[in-house]
Amino acid sequence: MGVSRRLIGFWAVASALGLAAAAPALLRGRTAASSGGGLGDLELIRELAGTPQAGAHRGFYRPHGGFPLWHPGDDPQEVLDEALAWAARSDRVDALGALVAHGAAPDGEVYRGTALTWAAACGHPAAIRRLVALGADPSLRTTFGGPEHGEGVTALHLAAQGGHLDAIRALLELGADPSIKDALYDGTPANWAEHSGRTAARDLLRA
Repeated sequence: MGVSRRLIGFWAVASALGLAAAAPALLRGRTAASSGGGLGDLELIRELAGTPQAGAHRGFYRPHGGFPLWHPGDDPQEVLDEALAWAARSDRVDALGALVAHGAAPDGEVYRGTALTWAAACGHPAAIRRLVALGADPSLRTTFGGPEHGEGVTALHLAAQGGHLDAIRALLELGADPSIKDALYDGTPANWAEHSGRTAARDLLRA
């Protein structure tokens, strides 16, 4: 297999959650091999969850340059919560339940974003529904992105900004509060949709 499953560490967990799709080709090949040739490897999650190897080789990414620098810690809870966020943004719905079963917090915030806000920002309604079923609060205020972007925002703000109509519908059906205003700009999700030119999202939120 070339590279040990355990030496891959968090890369192996991340590949199981779909991160390998965004990795350089060489690393993608290595992580795919280390996870038995497929993504969404629940056996690999079970093998690494709670071990020191699960937290290896972290801190290699930022979603984009607007996110602040991040210095990952060694707390096993942080590793699990970060893996849950990667599962959410990669729409690995089966992995969400597996990670929560191993102790990931449904509302855990690692590096400016909960799993639910990531699912919303990426427009993944199935992941949104699963996370709320697992205990995530659809109206939780959190951080997201750079310090001048997301403070006191909800998943609905992020879905609205991206114009993700199915994600917005899912959140509203699950009880997300569309009247909550963010802490920086005093804007509701509808305001965020309008500011981003997402007129269909704005109209849906104001219906």
